[in-house]
Amino acid sequence: MEDALRIRVSRYVSYVLRHNPEGLEMDGEGFVDLDGLVVKVRRRFPSVDRSFLLKMVDEGERTRFEIVGGKIRALYGHT
Repeated sequence: MEDALRIRVSRYVSYVLRHNPEGLEMDGEGFVDLDGLVVKVRRRFPSVDRSFLLKMVDEGERTRFEIVGGKIRALYGHT
């Protein structure tokens, strides 16, 4: 995974999940549908797919995101 792309995508996902879900339905615990997030991310980064996001979450230096049952959330910093 290209580091520069991974960093840019991670920052964008963090922004969406923490501050502006941009039309994604967020539950009370801060989770959004993972596939819905993939659609949003692909609008900005067309080469990114679900497996890219899963790898980004799994291999990140810090645990910034949590995936449970097809949903994803930022682990801290929700507004």
